[in-house]
Order: sequence, then structure tokens, then C-alpha cells
Amino acid sequence: MEVQSQSRTPVAPEQAKTMKKQLSDKERLEKGQVLSRVILEIAGAPKEHVDKSIKLIVDYVAASEKFTVVAEETFEAEKKDENEGLFSAFSELELWFSDVNSLLGFAFDYMPASIEILQPDALRMQTYQVSSILNELLNRLHKIDLQLKVTNAENQLINKNAALIVRNFLVSLLKEKSMSLDEMTTRVGIPKEHLEVFVKPLQERGILTTEAGVYRLAR
Repeated sequence: MEVQSQSRTPVAPEQAKTMKKQLSDKERLEKGQVLSRVILEIAGAPKEHVDKSIKLIVDYVAASEKFTVVAEETFEAEKKDENEGLFSAFSELELWFSDVNSLLGFAFDYMPASIEILQPDALRMQTYQVSSILNELLNRLHKIDLQLKVTNAENQLINKNAALIVRNFLVSLLKEKSMSLDEMTTRVGIPKEHLEVFVKPLQERGILTTEAGVYRLAR
């Protein structure tokens, strides 16, 4: 698969807010900064939306005062899966981070596909720096865990309410007349194998009865 590159451009000082002060690589390393190569990737559809989204993210990163973008190369979206119709686009950036904490924050905020530290060759950190990184990591993980729990609770509530709506609809239909599962599927608009999930509990609770494949309300 041939991937077309949209750009490979060192970011000019006047084009990036991050480059308020020009420093040599040596000066940056002396200040404890970290040079990394990161790959940002987006998947979705349609292709035009994916191309636009990856460009917006790259522009946002380049304009941020938290990082200094040295160079970036963005590739056009390509078909990711013929069956699903998804497109994937990615961008490769080289950035200077003020320190390891800044790099960690970037990793959590942008969720890059990969990160490679280019400079320095070795990282020397004090114990308080390691503690700070671990605490930041734990804080982010706790937030993610809380969000997952909230989302899970909301999904359970939505599923419960959706099940009640479907069951009430089935009872309402069968008040009109007795129906086969195929007839109910046509009226409700839910695939037969999924509708059976709602019909079975109604049978077990004695709300519905069936005879020769025809369902009716229990008297």
C-alpha cells in the first residue's frame, strides 16, 4: 500500500508559538528537556473527515506552548479495513518537551501510537521526580477508572430502560393479537435472535405463552 505524505516541514519560528526562544540542542539538554519522536494516528470515516481531524490535531500541538515542534510529517488517510470502511491517517512529529513530566502529560492527552525518545541517551532523575511521575500516572489512571465506572453505570441504566421499553412494546402488540416471533420482529424492527432475549423472560415470568410458534398474552 502506497502512503502519500502531505508534508515534511521543519516548523519555522514564526509559525509556532512554542518557539518563543531559540535554543540549541545542547542548551535544551542542559535544561533537562527531552526530544522525542511521536506518531499520532486517527481512524474513522469518511476519508475527508479523518484527513481534516489529523491536521487539526497537528496544528493544535504545533500551536501549544507546552511543546516545541521541530518537524512533522503527515500522511493522507488510507483504507484501514475493506469490510468496515474505516480510514486511518497518521502524523510523525519530533518535539522537545520541557521534561519527562511534560512528555508523560502529552502521552495521556494525545494517546500517540508510539513514542521514541531521541535525546538524551540516558535520563537522570531525582527520587522526587520519579514520585511526581508516578503520582501523575496514578492520578490519570484513577480518573480513567472513575470515567469507566460512570460510563458503565450509565450504560446499565440505558440498557435497563431500553429493555423495559421493548418488553412493554411487545405486551402492547400482543394485546392486539397473537403473533409469531417473525411477525413481532417485523413490527418491532429488532432482529429475531435479539428479540428472543426479551421474549424469553416474559415467558419465564408467565406473562406470555406460546403454542405452535405463536405467542399470546397469558390470561
